Amino acid sequence: MPSITTWTRLEPRTRSEAIQASLQARVYDPLWMLARQWQFGEFQGEDNGSPVAVQLQAEQSQLSMFSPGRPQPLPIKTDALPYDSTLLPLETMVERENGTVPPTEHFRNQVESGLHFLRLLGDTLSMRYRTKYLDAYPLDPLTPEQRHRMDGESIRYHDVFARRTVNGSRLYTDMKKGMDTSTGVLKKLPAQPIIDPADQPQVIKLATEWLSWYESIVSRPDPSQPADTWKEERMEYDFATAAAISASPGVPNGQLVIVAPEYWGGRLDWYSFSVDHQAYLSVPGWSPSVKTINKSVLPTQVSFPGMPSSRWWEFENANVNIGAIDSPPDDLVRMLMMEFMLVYSNDFFLIPMDLDVGSICQISSVRVWNTFGEEALIDPVSKTEPAGKPWRMFQLSQDTRGNLSVPNDPLNLFFLPPVLGPSLEGSPLEEVHLLRDETANMAWGVEMVVESPAGLPLNRHEDYQDVLRRKEMQKEIKSSGVTATRSGPLEYRVSTVVPDHWVPFVPVRPPGSTEEARTIGLKRGTVLHPESGQLIQPIGKILAADPLIIKEEEVPREGIKVSRAYQYARWINGEPYLWIGRRKSVGHGEGGIGLRFDVAEPGEQF
Repeated sequence: MPSITTWTRLEPRTRSEAIQASLQARVYDPLWMLARQWQFGEFQGEDNGSPVAVQLQAEQSQLSMFSPGRPQPLPIKTDALPYDSTLLPLETMVERENGTVPPTEHFRNQVESGLHFLRLLGDTLSMRYRTKYLDAYPLDPLTPEQRHRMDGESIRYHDVFARRTVNGSRLYTDMKKGMDTSTGVLKKLPAQPIIDPADQPQVIKLATEWLSWYESIVSRPDPSQPADTWKEERMEYDFATAAAISASPGVPNGQLVIVAPEYWGGRLDWYSFSVDHQAYLSVPGWSPSVKTINKSVLPTQVSFPGMPSSRWWEFENANVNIGAIDSPPDDLVRMLMMEFMLVYSNDFFLIPMDLDVGSICQISSVRVWNTFGEEALIDPVSKTEPAGKPWRMFQLSQDTRGNLSVPNDPLNLFFLPPVLGPSLEGSPLEEVHLLRDETANMAWGVEMVVESPAGLPLNRHEDYQDVLRRKEMQKEIKSSGVTATRSGPLEYRVSTVVPDHWVPFVPVRPPGSTEEARTIGLKRGTVLHPESGQLIQPIGKILAADPLIIKEEEVPREGIKVSRAYQYARWINGEPYLWIGRRKSVGHGEGGIGLRFDVAEPGEQF
């Protein structure tokens, strides 16, 4: 039986070309609509007209000064350095270390810089002068004493490159002597090796390029920087920065000083800073510069995922179900958040405003016009709240330096710090654990990782165990393979042996402290080597200060961990930066090496 297939097309068809009736959107049952509005409480609404225009006035100023360390209280003016937040991120400015960078004592820096210089010589010049430079700037051979004290990896690294490259650090030192400091151009080459007059211009050109590359490998502070931002007594960074601002009762000096007294390293953000009204930074030739912002914008309604739709008959997606959030009766914060999202979210509007990175913005006035043509001047929330207990959000607290008489009135400003986003961090070059030893009534600084002579991370515990194994092997060789046992006569020892990488800290009274203050510090001590009788000193830079006195409260029962590592990031101007920064974090609890005093132990017997 044949089948018949048909299709039916449903589509609207206008009966008239006029669209007036469609635009009217007539409701054929207005009473039902009014009843629904009454049920939902729309007749009890207190909202006025919607905002349609906003005129905003504000002042913006850039951070222009930087002071390492804590600034002095007024009336003393603290010397500072000029700072441009568009050229350098604040983490780099704070964390980068002083001194010669790259370090000249590490084999790796000597080798890599020397290899780069040989690469710049090219094929022609390399054929003529490669051997001469290798003879004039060789890597220093290792002495038997150095080989005895050095780890095996560093020895192998040195032996591999001993005659394959020049000593880049020594070459840099000699070439720097012929540099014109005013122009930054190399005027004269070192006396050795002798370069033919015809090749000197080309060698000077590539040597100038090599010097510029050498100095730009790692970011380092300005030599005129008066102090270091790293404070050994706290094992953390301490610095201050400042910007000009219009004089007001809250800022009488026309300068806003922002301090970060407890920066552990890692990542800065606005909550790391506080305002210090008792300090003033001084930079020669500094003049305040404040930019006025006048902006007329259209307000934008606040939106977020799961927000109730503003249209009455619009179906909402089910990606976020705010109504399904479980809020117990005692969770007031979650209940307030849900009330805002479900009831009052459509009453909030945003005013877009672009700010420069590293700027301080203070809003002077906000005027709003609604759909009825009414004008309203919006005051900051600090003026509407009770005195002494203002509501604040994203505002800096004030640093009182222990002076509680300083008024803690909020400042209606917003700080956009010049800080980094994502960055790269290398493996720790150095890692120290500071822990308490209640049994010995002291603290220890354990060097877990340090930089080896080759500039590579060296595990000190493994290196110490390797030294002990080599000593045992030497004893066995001397005693014809007979292993010594501790079954001989008793031997008196003042104390048990402390590993080389365990640095003691003893409680002392810091210099300048009074009897009433009852301040206690932990001073780095020394340990005598049981065989040579020499003082054992720390190898790394974290515990290298002498004297080193750490505040007792900075080493809690949990202990702390301090590390040094390479940091790499790219700033807003596209410039890459490489520096060595330090990090402080919570440790792993108490510890000890089992130190005992006045010990009688059996001696060795073969």
